[in-house]
Amino acid sequence: MTMKAKQTNKIGHIEVDDVYVTVLTGRLETNEEGWQKIVPTDRSQRMTGSMIINAVVKILMETSTRRAEQVAALLEVDALELTHAVHLLTGLSLQEFILQYRRRQAVEYVQCTSLSLDEIASRCGFQSTNTFVKQFRIHTGMPPKQYRVIHQPEDFRQRYRWD
Repeated sequence: MTMKAKQTNKIGHIEVDDVYVTVLTGRLETNEEGWQKIVPTDRSQRMTGSMIINAVVKILMETSTRRAEQVAALLEVDALELTHAVHLLTGLSLQEFILQYRRRQAVEYVQCTSLSLDEIASRCGFQSTNTFVKQFRIHTGMPPKQYRVIHQPEDFRQRYRWD
């Protein structure tokens, strides 16, 4: 019996998690002797080998942009051509890539910070807190406040630093 190869239109396979840059500026780490200190997080962009993905991620890191047309305008390229290129590299449309990046960012903000939902929505480029809550629920299966109660460590203020 032979297995069918999964057909794909992707040249490479770049995942959002491969390129995501943390919103945290520091994390509590414990050394071998048991000493703890806040260590700065690596917030440098991971290069993918694709100038296109690297440019898109740079915009996502530096702005709260959420729309494919805005990213294309900032890169001064045609939105449809950029969407096709991103799809070839990731298997996602540009809009879906942006949305997945912003969802990942939102989860980290909710879990590791004390920022209000309004502030998180703004930082992640959502037009309203309601839209943010709806997208968060779709992504995690629960609203942000419930997610925070379940997943945020009690000592998160000691564990994490953020801007």
